[in-house]
Amino acid sequence: MRKLILMTLILCVGSLTYAQDEQSFKSKNNHEVLPQTGDWGFGISANPFLNYIGNFINGTNGNTAPTVNNAGAATILNNNLNAGNIAFLGKKFLSSNTAYRVRFALNLYNEGRSNYVLKDKPLQNLLLPEYVEDTYRNRVSSIILGAGIEKRKGSTRLQGVYGAEGFLGYFGQKQSFSYGNTMDVLYPSPTTTNFGGNISSIGGQFARATSSNLGSMFFIGVRGYVGVEYFIAPKISLGGELGYSFAFMKNSRTEVVNETFDYTNVKAEKVVFKGKRNAGLTSTGVGLDNTNAAINLYFYF
Repeated sequence: MRKLILMTLILCVGSLTYAQDEQSFKSKNNHEVLPQTGDWGFGISANPFLNYIGNFINGTNGNTAPTVNNAGAATILNNNLNAGNIAFLGKKFLSSNTAYRVRFALNLYNEGRSNYVLKDKPLQNLLLPEYVEDTYRNRVSSIILGAGIEKRKGSTRLQGVYGAEGFLGYFGQKQSFSYGNTMDVLYPSPTTTNFGGNISSIGGQFARATSSNLGSMFFIGVRGYVGVEYFIAPKISLGGELGYSFAFMKNSRTEVVNETFDYTNVKAEKVVFKGKRNAGLTSTGVGLDNTNAAINLYFYF
């Protein structure tokens, strides 16, 4: 009997503690305004939408549709990776006062250019010139992952938020070049498009890049933050947060392959240069983020 009473008391205390942890605030239509246990949420930057609405109201010419680019992040990395512009922030609520947070961004960029140049030949028909094509490809990729915990305080539309999160990421860039004119004994310095940085000199001889791996950057960091959210409608809020971020960044090796003419062996050869991105720079930093006062829009369901 005593064990049964003790178990009942433990369950009652546990239920009371859990109930006190839950915050309930309902609208006039009896809808829950605040996120509850089990709810999911995601956030995006509200600044583009607010600017768009403001410009629409005041009649600003050339008012363009908003674009999503930020949900509050560690801007300490922006100078190198633009890592602060993390587009997606998700939440999972363990209770109305506690939530897990995750951040994710995968950015892929491909650029291609081509240019036609005169074909190298002893005799060129000026009335019907012959052209060949040079091409350039640039591929940039980055991925950013983050996870943390968020605590909330308040039982009305105005909620205080605070917590901490960690993040890590990768950034890489590769370039490739192809040329219509071949490099040979007749044309050791063939007509070549200068795409910017692909033409150089090695030992006083003409050289052109065929591929370039500009290396990669890896980073890891932590962030503490504090902010507020105001619920403008049931489970829809506007908010902002301010935090301090600490990040560590390391640069990997680079490899550039050039083509130049070898007069000794009378043929074109590949010359490989290896180094490190930004001369092997390894950096750390601490910085205050969200100095541009970004406002975020959150949805919960």
